Amino acid sequence: ETTIGVVSNCDRLNVRSQPSLAAPVVTVLDKGTEVEVDIGKSTEDFYAVDGGYCMMKYITFFLKQ
Repeated sequence: ETTIGVVSNCDRLNVRSQPSLAAPVVTVLDKGTEVEVDIGKSTEDFYAVDGGYCMMKYITFFLKQ
């Protein structure tokens, strides 16, 4: 299952190769960037996004009207 989230609560968000703060950063996303989140591949603290993993607390979801 995938859904769209938006980078929030930070100016720039590191996307890492693995769901760990020790994993290498593969790219950086700016605040307001939309990302496709794969809920099935996400972990307790990290969302699986295009190309890697980012911390959940920096992704916001908006309900579609």
